[in-house]
Amino acid sequence: MLSKEKNARWKEALLYIVALLLTAWAMERLLKLRQSNLWSIPWGYSGDAFIYSYIIKSIIIKGWFWTNDSLSMPGVLLFRDYPYPDNIQFLLIKVIGWFTGNYARTMNVFYLLTYPLTTVCTLYVLRRFGISYVPAVMVSLLYNFSYYHIHRGIHHMMYGTYYMIPLMVMVMLWALSGELQLKAQDGSDETRKANKRKMIIAVLVCLFVGSTGCAYYPFFALTLLAIVGLVMVFRQRSVRALALPGVLAALVFSALLLNVTPTLLFRYQYGSVDLGKRVPAESEIYGMKVAQLLIPIDEHRLKGLRKFREKYNRESPLNTENGAASLGFIGSAGFLVLIGYLFSYRRSRSLGGSTGTDEIRSLPSMLDNLSILNGWAVLVATIGGFGTLFAYLITPQIRSYNRMSAYIAFFSFFAVALMLDALSKKYFQTRLKRGVFYGSIVFLTFFGLLDQTPKSPAVDYEWTAKEYRHDKEYFKQIELAMPDNAMVFQLPVYSFPEDINYDQMRGYLQSDKLRWSAGAMRDRQIYIWQKAIEKKSVPEMLEELAILDFSGIYIDRATPTPIPPQLEEQISAHLRQRPLVSPNGRMAFYRLLEYKAKIRGEVSKEELAERARRYLHPFTISWKKDFSAMEGTQEKNWHWSGPNGELHIENSLDYPREVSMEMSIDSPNGGTLRIDSDVISEAFKVTSEPGQWNKTVAIPPGKHVIKFRCDASPSYNPPDPRVFVFKVNNFRLTETYFLKTAPGSSLQSKQAVSR
Repeated sequence: MLSKEKNARWKEALLYIVALLLTAWAMERLLKLRQSNLWSIPWGYSGDAFIYSYIIKSIIIKGWFWTNDSLSMPGVLLFRDYPYPDNIQFLLIKVIGWFTGNYARTMNVFYLLTYPLTTVCTLYVLRRFGISYVPAVMVSLLYNFSYYHIHRGIHHMMYGTYYMIPLMVMVMLWALSGELQLKAQDGSDETRKANKRKMIIAVLVCLFVGSTGCAYYPFFALTLLAIVGLVMVFRQRSVRALALPGVLAALVFSALLLNVTPTLLFRYQYGSVDLGKRVPAESEIYGMKVAQLLIPIDEHRLKGLRKFREKYNRESPLNTENGAASLGFIGSAGFLVLIGYLFSYRRSRSLGGSTGTDEIRSLPSMLDNLSILNGWAVLVATIGGFGTLFAYLITPQIRSYNRMSAYIAFFSFFAVALMLDALSKKYFQTRLKRGVFYGSIVFLTFFGLLDQTPKSPAVDYEWTAKEYRHDKEYFKQIELAMPDNAMVFQLPVYSFPEDINYDQMRGYLQSDKLRWSAGAMRDRQIYIWQKAIEKKSVPEMLEELAILDFSGIYIDRATPTPIPPQLEEQISAHLRQRPLVSPNGRMAFYRLLEYKAKIRGEVSKEELAERARRYLHPFTISWKKDFSAMEGTQEKNWHWSGPNGELHIENSLDYPREVSMEMSIDSPNGGTLRIDSDVISEAFKVTSEPGQWNKTVAIPPGKHVIKFRCDASPSYNPPDPRVFVFKVNNFRLTETYFLKTAPGSSLQSKQAVSR
């Protein structure tokens, strides 16, 4: 008996070794690893890969990624503004970093590990449900090398890290089949021990899932546990059946909540900004389409199928990241079987504990449970489905419902494994027949792998290596020209993360001795200051940067935001130097060391400190209520308003500051305009000709609302839906502190907001 158990364990261990060897072979062939630079070049060097690159380098260099004193200069990057609940994966990254010591190697190794981890977890689950060796290995490989995994690649690395999904589905199937109970019913000691073991596994899996998947996979687990609970109530005809899925859901949610607690506490302490804010309509834009599960992948190896996919992409709407959902022919077969099984008649079974193991793990029972989970997942994730209702009625923060396809893929491949296993046990018992069966499995495995993966790897290794090496050489020149810990201001200014461009992270990733302005969180103090200085004249900008101890200016000419005309010529003329330009002409760098020494040498330390304080806390203004967004240019602009407009001004320092407000006001039909606030109150006539209005007032600390009320008759300009009553032109707010320097001083400048 012991010998048989030992042999069984050795066979099981050999099975995993074979599966891992096949995974390694498939990785080399499908990912084209021989073309890569595993130990020197990151495989992701654009788009979202820059976010993961920042996180990984910060974990290695700074210990963790929540704060980083090399970014968001002259402040500190505070990443806690943005929830990232994947702490289990980040801990794994930290461990990898101990051995690699380099962010690029760590990123590549972590990404590679997602493949064997997915194979092992999938194989483990299939074997727990009695799937025989060969179908289990086949399905493990196919689910691992799904198009979803390949397409997400290193740029959506955490979404391609889905090896926990099979484990979560295993727990759900245990609950649905009655194999897992909160308290084992009467039975043998072995039955109770088995239930206890499964409960321990279930708890660990739920806690693990709640700490991974960027909140998406935990959320989808919660939605699936909801249907598990409803089905169990229906089958057992008792509301008490909700207890088990309720406990499991509570564990997932608690782990998720614990992981985002740092962000919640940070927002409670410092207030929330619009970072990561979603709108309900995005649930439609990034929803899943059933057709995309079944049609061929992008860049399919067969020309006819590739052209069909191109036609679909070209002619159908709402093709976003949901294109990664393709299941391939084999996965689609499993999906269609599960959909069809929903419509087949079967008797609802009681799960009171009397049902035998053979029955609850029979093909009909397993397909029954999988079809329910699969059908519910489709209803939640598809465009216009329950996910959209959730976005409109509860919260839109979960928007990319297409990512549910990672669960759907496992349901579909699991169904394939069940059917192949049943066929092998029923029809392929002789040696000859088993040989035919194994040969068929080998063919299906190769066919499935080729069908699910594009001919070209997701990573363009040649382009990535060229970009990375080019940047490395260029930023090395900048680093050699700067003292250690020097601050570099970057143009154009972008927030981080979730702006239209992440390329501002290139400098940080390629240097270890400099500090960069990139990384400011949207609507926080440093970002507000950066956007304010970006719009100033070149002399004002340079002077302010010198006062704040910046040693250089870096300009990226290739970002989506165009560089203002003549900006570089003006900087060169003012500094009397030519920039250090990258060989490809994309990037330019200016030294501020000599200019900074001249400017800072003309004032006392006390004056420097006061100027820096006021520079870093500019007045923030926003046009509210009936005011429209700014039109025109920075030099000549205007805000239209209806009868009731509001101008919000905030002084973030703890003392009053005197400002000069300038604007001209006109109204198409003329009337009386009244301006009221706690700092000013005035009424005057406005006409169709712009009338100049200037006022000097002291703005106390805090937020202040200036109300504009105009009784002029409204005008309309169809099809523009706005009501036009009056217009504010060229508004400019200037802090008079900067106007009171001695005549002729190089520091004679002003801080203005003209938006």
